[in-house]
Amino acid sequence: MPRRRGRALERFVSVIEASLNTYESKNIESPGFVVDRVSGRKREFDVLISLSGHPRITIAVECRDRNTKVGSPDVEAFIQKCSDSGIHKAVFVSSSGFSKPALRKAKMRNVQCILLEDVSSFDWLAAPGMVVREKRLAQAEWKFAIAADIRRITSFSVLNYKGLDLKPIGLERAVRTFLNSSEVSLLDVGEYERTVVFTGTGLSVRDNVTGEVHIVEQLIGRFRFEIIEKNHPFKLNSYQDIDSGEQLANVAVSQIPLGKHSASLTLVMKGNQGGSVYLDVERNDD
Repeated sequence: MPRRRGRALERFVSVIEASLNTYESKNIESPGFVVDRVSGRKREFDVLISLSGHPRITIAVECRDRNTKVGSPDVEAFIQKCSDSGIHKAVFVSSSGFSKPALRKAKMRNVQCILLEDVSSFDWLAAPGMVVREKRLAQAEWKFAIAADIRRITSFSVLNYKGLDLKPIGLERAVRTFLNSSEVSLLDVGEYERTVVFTGTGLSVRDNVTGEVHIVEQLIGRFRFEIIEKNHPFKLNSYQDIDSGEQLANVAVSQIPLGKHSASLTLVMKGNQGGSVYLDVERNDD
């Protein structure tokens, strides 16, 4: 049995390599190992496909070459292993098919089940869902550089370009400008600390004791922030004409966060008519 499973895996990997031949930024490992985020130990997968880019996609594959159908316990164990390892897309391959409970479980948890004979026609680059990058600010510290010795100013107010007291939202805009910059967008997932110098802000500092106003030559911000990625899987549905059996549309729906709000992203493909994208924002103003 092990030799048979080994031959199936070897044939399976060669098919995947042929399917992804035109995709340059790929890495296929068999077996592949990923560190379990819960236990800290390495977990083994039959095949691990890594597609580089922003975001980076990891596809884990379980391959079973047995005389019996794959049951729901096997699918449940694979789901748990993928979840603990941060896998983006999970695929279960079987030479003998799957039981109905296993298929129901896989559909609920967005695991794709395919037969070994169908691997050559499977779209390995199909999006597993919407990967959302979030930039979370942990701390922001500000310094105002002026020509005068600011240490002598015991009480001061920060004024905007109109000479009015600066509201917190003014500094929040500066933070958003930095977090949305190309420098931050190219960073990998992780925690960071950066010092940023803003010039030409139009800000000034008023000495509340003497009334003197000093132009802010530099606004210096030190930010601690975190970049995380979360995979929001698509729920896939296919619609057919009841009478003719003709496929009408394929629909994929994913719930994604938008700051303090959330949104439902819907992708609709209608055969030769092409596709449409719908974004329904659910506001939360509490």
